[in-house]
Amino acid sequence: MHRICHALLLSLVSLPLAAAESVSWCQFDLPPMYIASGPEAGSGIVDGHAAFLMSKMPEFEHKWQYSNIARAQADIKAGNPLICGGLQRNAERESYMLFAEPFYASTPPQLILPSSRLASLKPWLNAAGEVKLSQAVSASGLTLGISSGRSYGQAIDEQLGALRNHPAIISRPAADDVGEGLIRMMQLGRLDMAIAFGSELRIYRQHYPNPAEPLVTLPIAGMPRLIPAYFVAPQTDWGRRMITRINALQRQYWNDPDFRRSAFLRQDAEGRKRTEAYLRELDPRRKR
Repeated sequence: MHRICHALLLSLVSLPLAAAESVSWCQFDLPPMYIASGPEAGSGIVDGHAAFLMSKMPEFEHKWQYSNIARAQADIKAGNPLICGGLQRNAERESYMLFAEPFYASTPPQLILPSSRLASLKPWLNAAGEVKLSQAVSASGLTLGISSGRSYGQAIDEQLGALRNHPAIISRPAADDVGEGLIRMMQLGRLDMAIAFGSELRIYRQHYPNPAEPLVTLPIAGMPRLIPAYFVAPQTDWGRRMITRINALQRQYWNDPDFRRSAFLRQDAEGRKRTEAYLRELDPRRKR
């Protein structure tokens, strides 16, 4: 009997261990949210948050899946097991994505244009100096560059939706350099103005410190002071399980310095102060 039990134990020990479940995380080259290449690779805002979450989920085998926004959205829409971070919420995405509680907030995108074009937009500025985007595009005669498949926030998305197929809209595929690439096209004279985030303009200025013409920015009417960003997953049982786990970890580690550090990496003192205040408002533990 002893020999039988011993043999059974040996057979159990020799069985191969079950492979860990694999979890794929989106990886773009979209500074400052993702930095996939160069000397600062892995130091983007989402890179840091995602790496922290991975470290707290050791039962999974984590891997990065390099992609672009359009392809990642198509994968999630198809129900593929993929987690992406840094996405904004809108009605179209809500139809096929599950959203974790927000983990970060950015200043809203702005209208960026050469200083020589500024006078052309004055008729479409409100009292606060914000540009009424849909009216400006329809009547100014200026072309506007946008990135297809990218959400700029509800107010901008709605205005762009109303302008779909307008000849003044030049849509660039949602490739990796969605912000910097549009600004570069504008500097080359292929666009009159573009929509991008302030952080993308700062990176562009680092790469091209001596532009042919100074660039200026205008806030866009209807946008909030800050826009929350989310981790998302497909609307599947797997996606619900992942989002539930991410929410639990964010609540547990919300004020952990390692979890919060990446949110402040690329901001000036005023930006850090503003972000810190907004993160206190977002704190999911307040809702429990």
